[in-house]
Amino acid sequence: MTFLRANWPALVVLALGFALSLSLAFLPFDFALTNLLSDDSFYYFDIARNITQGLGSSADGVNPTNGYHPLWLIAILPFFYAFSNGSTFDIAPIQGVLALSALLHVATGFVLLAIIKRYTKSAWVKAGVLGFWFFNPFLLYQMLNGLETPLSVFFIALLFLAAIRVAELPSTRRFIEAGIVGGLMMLSRLDTVFYFLGYLAYLVYRHGFRNALRPVLISGIAATLVVAPWLLWNAVSFGTVVTSSSLASTMVNHELIVQDHGPSSLQTLKAAVYMTDREARAVAPFTGIPVVLFILAGLCIAWFLFGKGRAMLPRLPSEIPVELFIASGFVLNFVANASIRWTARPWYFIAINLLIAIWLGWFLEKLREEGYMHRFIAVPLILFSLFLFYVGWSKNLQDVAAPQRQMLETTQWMNDNLPADALLGAFNSGIQGYFSTHRVVNLDGLVNNEALAALQRKDVWGYMQDEGIEYLADYDLYLRYRYKSFLGIDDPFSQLELVYEEPITKLHVFKLN
Repeated sequence: MTFLRANWPALVVLALGFALSLSLAFLPFDFALTNLLSDDSFYYFDIARNITQGLGSSADGVNPTNGYHPLWLIAILPFFYAFSNGSTFDIAPIQGVLALSALLHVATGFVLLAIIKRYTKSAWVKAGVLGFWFFNPFLLYQMLNGLETPLSVFFIALLFLAAIRVAELPSTRRFIEAGIVGGLMMLSRLDTVFYFLGYLAYLVYRHGFRNALRPVLISGIAATLVVAPWLLWNAVSFGTVVTSSSLASTMVNHELIVQDHGPSSLQTLKAAVYMTDREARAVAPFTGIPVVLFILAGLCIAWFLFGKGRAMLPRLPSEIPVELFIASGFVLNFVANASIRWTARPWYFIAINLLIAIWLGWFLEKLREEGYMHRFIAVPLILFSLFLFYVGWSKNLQDVAAPQRQMLETTQWMNDNLPADALLGAFNSGIQGYFSTHRVVNLDGLVNNEALAALQRKDVWGYMQDEGIEYLADYDLYLRYRYKSFLGIDDPFSQLELVYEEPITKLHVFKLN
């Protein structure tokens, strides 16, 4: 009862956030298709359904793949066992996956509450932070994208909490707990390893090099034991511990620079700078209220330089909190994906909202303690933030994936008009593979290790012929530009016969000559 009295505003926000997430999960499927899901999410659905049908880890039922984050695939398998009816329009398991995503979203909210209550006893500060978490439409849509995002963000939050517990009272049990959480986090999304490295760096900082050996080994071994089965399976099955999805897009994006500008170290450097700048600019809208956050960040800097926070600066080098070490994992993750791989999607960096929420819990409490969070300031700030959330949603998120409707319609056209035994190929094969009555072979290498090998040989066209692909369904851009250097022939269109053109998005269906 004491907990309820102290936290009822935050619990109300949690309940509203869960209700909002769950309502979006159960809207008609067309909403999810054109607003929430990406073509990549259907790769998971393809593989999960094939596993439940006894076809193994494969997107097309034949070619094996390791191009996914394993813990998410395991998490969604029960929905395909329980709800898949084997029909072409098999959406019940997908709605189950979205419901799971909503549960994970609210579970992350509870973990966030457990973190910020360490900074503040104010029920309204807690509620305000959770309001930022649940009512940001950019975050909400990404947490319901059908991908591993909600699971990976949940475990990042759990690592923050586990690491804070280690900082509060170091013990063997807590080192093990943090290691297990770190291992599960990495299985939920492999590039979250950088957050775990931040945690290990904190142990070295806190205990010194010599004394840190024991806690680092305990946490590191615990994490390794969790991750090892996945790495071992990859090594035995594919001869590598690296997933096809982590290699394919990076290889193509790097080759495009050579294709456009020729081999040049200067062009490579320019591309790295350009991609870093572009993705850094793209991160700000994910917060939903960048203007408000920039203002608060400026106030935070002023508080450190001219306010009571100035007294903390001399102690800061010897008292760096564990939260900052783990937050450094986001920076490393960003550099790895944006600056080095040149491969970034909106969900890669959505965890920045978790870092911001934790910071807000700490800084808003500082403002409250010093008497700056009067109602006549807090209420307009909340209303303005909610207004900005609405504006961001209305301008940037309505039917953001509308072309996927036409991709589904084109798949249905192929179901009705192509020979029943026709073999199809596609670079964007998620939606097509899931809703097709035909076997659809993935050609971008994300979920087809044989296609990845063909990309590495720059002989995708030869692979298509060896595979016996009869029809190709995709956008011309993928043949004319993105995969031009990987096809192995100069003029693919001379080898293709157009049999259908989707009138809105110009998605083409070709017959191979």
